[in-house]
Amino acid sequence: MDAPSGYYAHSTDRPDRADWQPLRAHLENVAKLAGERAAKFEAGDWGYLVGLWHDLGKYDPDFQAYLAKVGGRDAHLEAENEATGPRRGPEHSIAGALHAIDRFGEGTGRCLAFPIAGHHAGLADWVDKGSLRERLRKARERDMLGRAKYGGAPSSILDVPNPEGGPRGLTFEGLAFWIRMLFSALVDADFLDTEEAIDRDRAAQRSQWPSLEQLRDTLDAHLDNKTEEALRNRPGEVNRARADILASCRSHG
Repeated sequence: MDAPSGYYAHSTDRPDRADWQPLRAHLENVAKLAGERAAKFEAGDWGYLVGLWHDLGKYDPDFQAYLAKVGGRDAHLEAENEATGPRRGPEHSIAGALHAIDRFGEGTGRCLAFPIAGHHAGLADWVDKGSLRERLRKARERDMLGRAKYGGAPSSILDVPNPEGGPRGLTFEGLAFWIRMLFSALVDADFLDTEEAIDRDRAAQRSQWPSLEQLRDTLDAHLDNKTEEALRNRPGEVNRARADILASCRSHG
């Protein structure tokens, strides 16, 4: 059964909460954005999942109480392990990691747990100080997934259909790279949607930036001019070699 309204992902200083971002909207927005990015390496469904579950712990009553008490743009931040310093708000990223492992097991589930648990602090090692394994163990003891479910995490978020495909048949190095790519898709999506929610003026500037194609053309023109000027003013062996190396780098790039 779906949870009632009144859960928030991000807050501002407004006491009437008129511009606070609903949690469900944030989860669905990030899921869509992360899925689009992960589709570039044929993992769109998995990107959607990590986006949908990355802030599952914000359904925890402790997090919602903290958000209501503190407010402000940084109230949603957390430091997720001992290596990253003191925690700001209640830990909220680990619940989704637990849910991924419960849903898919220690193999595939752990691949999703890494980016979900690390979307604020970065990818952790499995073992060592501040390890993901230790964070998961402590989170189990504190029943952090249970708290998110009890707090109101809806079944339509928890029980989405299984994706097709996945990280199968990869080498160890290939799997590690797949996890990093999934992490990158999630972090980018989360940052952009959070920015849209709490800093709309800055978010609006993104559409005003030059495209990659325009930047490429500008760079090409600059390099062509620099090379022509160097060969015209100092047509020696060194500058000819530099021009040849630059041309080779650009053609292979």
